[in-house]
Amino acid sequence: KVRVEHSYAAGDIRLKNVNTFAKYTWGIRFCSFALVSLIYVNSPIYDPDPFVDPQHATLTQLVADRPWKQFILHYIPYFFWQLSLSLMAIEQAWYHHYVGTFPFDPPKVIIRIYLGVTFVVLLYYTAWITGFIFGFYVPGHTYHDKEDPDVVHNVSWAVFIMFLYDILAIIVPIILSICRSYGVGCRKSPSCVISFSGSTKEEEN
Repeated sequence: KVRVEHSYAAGDIRLKNVNTFAKYTWGIRFCSFALVSLIYVNSPIYDPDPFVDPQHATLTQLVADRPWKQFILHYIPYFFWQLSLSLMAIEQAWYHHYVGTFPFDPPKVIIRIYLGVTFVVLLYYTAWITGFIFGFYVPGHTYHDKEDPDVVHNVSWAVFIMFLYDILAIIVPIILSICRSYGVGCRKSPSCVISFSGSTKEEEN
């Protein structure tokens, strides 16, 4: 956010929209990344089932169910963490595209497809999990076989969606960051040195 802001303030008008986007989303991203550890504090309870079946319970019964509330407290920070990954990908992709440091310099349409697919997968993944929480059906939901309850259908699809989002929002940005760090497919990112100087006598007084 600071890098985008400084580049725009220095006169790079290409970053106007990116700067506006960063300005209004950095707070969400900062808080989401800072509070993501709450997903471990509020771990879901499975004893022996996750919570009451939302399809056969009223909202009042759900709110009164401790495992259901525990899962909500677990999922909310997780959702905002996932959302922040997408917001970060959007900001960084357009910033590096405009300043010419995007590895392998893909066309703008490729970047748009990547960001669009990432956000669509996030929306579907969110609807998929929310459907289980509130008891409404989403295509692709896992379900138990009526004849053999031990058989669960659509497990492969569930695993695919989960790992697909992780690849799009985590693995791909990490690979691109490594490429930028070593100058693979683009000019190498400049090294930044952080130094701390001792206080002067005037400051001590």
